[in-house]
Amino acid sequence: MQRRIVLSMLIFVLLGSCSSSETAEETTPTTSPATTTTAAPTTTAAPVLQTFDLMNPMEGFPTNFAISGEAVVEGTVCPAGTLNANRMEDMDGNILADEDWFEMFENAITSGSVAEMMSFNEYECGDGSGTLMIEQHVRFDFAVVDIETVAEGRASHGTWTLTGTGDYESVTGSGEIIGDSMAGMIHMIGEVKA
Repeated sequence: MQRRIVLSMLIFVLLGSCSSSETAEETTPTTSPATTTTAAPTTTAAPVLQTFDLMNPMEGFPTNFAISGEAVVEGTVCPAGTLNANRMEDMDGNILADEDWFEMFENAITSGSVAEMMSFNEYECGDGSGTLMIEQHVRFDFAVVDIETVAEGRASHGTWTLTGTGDYESVTGSGEIIGDSMAGMIHMIGEVKA
């Protein structure tokens, strides 16, 4: 019975579900009969990567989300809103219903293999400024970790990439999916830039 409850919680996880700067130097020689000069180097700043932690509860749709980190402080992304839509696909691009994913997940636990899928989520900002689109590559490898370990605390469940609409059209990002079963939360932790 406890195993079924843990499985249900993890499924909700999925349904809710290098800082760098580079200097570019440009040299423009100018030639005249008497002298040769070189223009001063110009600096082009690379986009700054900002920390990002999007959190939403392990529950059905719609559900609220909150974001923390430098990306919120700097105004790169909104601080909160609603997770409204989710689409799941197997690794061949076929649409998965909740029951299909549950069956794949349970079979992977039983056989000690991998349960893997893609999840496409729309996070609508509460202030109407835009939408954050997060594509998740969800992966549970039960040959490496068992269900009890996954259920006991924070565990990595794959990777994510982000794009945006509205005010966030130029925002991109990526990171790791962390399920926190004890707190009942899913985290998208990583970095974004505009």
